[in-house]
Amino acid sequence: MGRKKKGEDRRTTTIDASTLRFPALPHGLEKNRLSDSEREALTIDAFTRKLQFCDYLVNRRRRGELPDDEFWPRNISEFHGWENLELGIYKLGTKSNVSPSGRYATYVDIYKNDKRGKLERAFRDERAVSREENGALKKANVALAQQNALLVHRIQMLCDDLFLATGRRVNLVELLDVGRR
Repeated sequence: MGRKKKGEDRRTTTIDASTLRFPALPHGLEKNRLSDSEREALTIDAFTRKLQFCDYLVNRRRRGELPDDEFWPRNISEFHGWENLELGIYKLGTKSNVSPSGRYATYVDIYKNDKRGKLERAFRDERAVSREENGALKKANVALAQQNALLVHRIQMLCDDLFLATGRRVNLVELLDVGRR
């Protein structure tokens, strides 16, 4: 059997004259030659850059300047691994850097509780949302039609019981028409 493979991620990053860019910083193996305090400062800077770029993406999307397939980090794993050397955005080192209880928990919380929600709202596919709502309404209509049919059946059963008990016929159509008025 095995695990179901994910589809290829076709999202892209729009790079044009107005794209926010950051100056290059030491990263990768270059970063390993630095002292612990310098590496920590670079990690904090990497978090800050990513959070700033999230705000930039939200603002450009709201102005209608970015396409639907624009890359934005949808979860903390994508946020961690997000790297674009041309824009000056770098990976966040080890996975422990994005731990909710780790050293950089404040930055992780800012992403999870603020930036991700704004990005989701900005990049929401309105047609997909409408399709979901339409599907939910159709299901509700089916349920109401079934409930209505059940109620009409029960009323008919009561009319039959009334006839058996009293000998008086009740026209269900007239009864329902009176109820509508």
